[in-house]
Amino acid sequence: MLIAAPVLQSSKGLFLNKHFGRSPYIALIEIGDSNYKMTQIIEDPYWSRRREERSRIIDIILSHKIDAVLAIELGSGAFYKLTENDVKIYYIDTKQPIPLDEALRKFMSGEGSGLNDIFNYL
Repeated sequence: MLIAAPVLQSSKGLFLNKHFGRSPYIALIEIGDSNYKMTQIIEDPYWSRRREERSRIIDIILSHKIDAVLAIELGSGAFYKLTENDVKIYYIDTKQPIPLDEALRKFMSGEGSGLNDIFNYL
């Protein structure tokens, strides 16, 4: 499974960021049965622009044929565009950016909530 995650990069490593449209980078991660491998870091050329332009990152992500995204927050426009393209959305319950490794461990242990499943019940 190939997933995308909005990230911040610091001297301490990569952190899962709160919002796709406000993240300077997107990590692409290949998830295996019991492991994961970072395959690519994509620089988001739109992250510091107007809101209408920031949403273009979703098109870039979709061009990589991802299966899912890992997010702390997700705007409605991104949600609908991703779900219309059969991309699963997994939510990590935290209020602040957390180390990407920690977010991936939570996801792989089943702590990530599938937003698609939640919205199917509404």
